[in-house]
Amino acid sequence: MSSTYDPCYVCLTFVALSESVLSECCGGKTCKECLRYHIEEKVTQGIVQIICPFENCDGVLSETVIKEISDEEIWKKYVKFKVDRDPNSSVKTCPNCAMVFRKQPLKEQDQQNVCATKSKKKEKKEQISKDCKIVCEECKFVWCFDCHAPWHYGISCEKFCKGDTSLRIWARNRGALTRNATQCPKCRVYIQRISGCDSMACSRCQTQFCYRCGRHFRGNRFLGDHHDALSVFGCKYKYKPDNPTQRKAARGALLSAKVLALPFVAGAAAGAGCVVLGLGIFIVPAYVSYKVIKKRKNAK
Repeated sequence: MSSTYDPCYVCLTFVALSESVLSECCGGKTCKECLRYHIEEKVTQGIVQIICPFENCDGVLSETVIKEISDEEIWKKYVKFKVDRDPNSSVKTCPNCAMVFRKQPLKEQDQQNVCATKSKKKEKKEQISKDCKIVCEECKFVWCFDCHAPWHYGISCEKFCKGDTSLRIWARNRGALTRNATQCPKCRVYIQRISGCDSMACSRCQTQFCYRCGRHFRGNRFLGDHHDALSVFGCKYKYKPDNPTQRKAARGALLSAKVLALPFVAGAAAGAGCVVLGLGIFIVPAYVSYKVIKKRKNAK
């Protein structure tokens, strides 16, 4: 093979030197297409610590490599997931379009003004609120930097996220085909889906849940799982989403039938097992005796 080509140790083909990438951690060689697919798969899963694609290497790909290999959409997702994984970061993403914002610290003069008005709660509150208000340059969405929610002047972040209905209304986006956001069922952070299916993994706590109904993925072989229309663990949008009474009645009836049928199924299985065992006790010795007698007759 010509020296103008390099082997890819992932897809086992030869590629041009311009399409070959040398791993910084283990020295392995791969083509840009394989590495791009590896990065895209991990980023889509919400993973920002991307391990080297080679099996025996635990090295982490650098951001320089990820940015160079990835297309613009995957790079934006990577930056968003990385920013959102750090709850104490001074850098956050717009909850509407995922554009990255960095919170600028208060100027020295502003800090002095806040300290001077410490006894005046209203002035202090207005100063802090003004500092938290963000207007996205990309989509013009107005949001609060501290709690990562739509702007809520005059209400604390805790009260707004805990009990205010406007955030929930915005997240559910009633009347539209898709939600604006869904809360993680474990850590309660709001998550937006840019594209893909309803299976989501929270980038903060790694909880897997359904983006459409916001519930954990649960299930077993006997009762079914989240994707079964008539399972008690099924997504409410899989069967009669506009009629919860009929949905619960149908799923409850099926669950009751399975529970009632369980003793009969178990009894039938136990009976079949006993029959097989009994036949084995009688048939096997008889068969062995028959073979022994036949062998002796042939020997004579």
